[in-house]
Amino acid sequence: MTVWILFFNEWGWDDGEENHPQILGVFTTKSEAEKHETEANKHNSHGYYRVKMAEVNKYYQYGC
Repeated sequence: MTVWILFFNEWGWDDGEENHPQILGVFTTKSEAEKHETEANKHNSHGYYRVKMAEVNKYYQYGC
């Protein structure tokens, strides 16, 4: 099964500050994930949002 993950990564203020992406939702359709991405961008633009595809029960050694 394929799912679409919406995550947010806030930019750090200081040089060398770590970024920690946050998963905001997991959706069964890309269009639903993108709808929430658009809505989220209206409320917070300090960072970036991304929608990525992932397979359920699949391991990604280097992330997906």
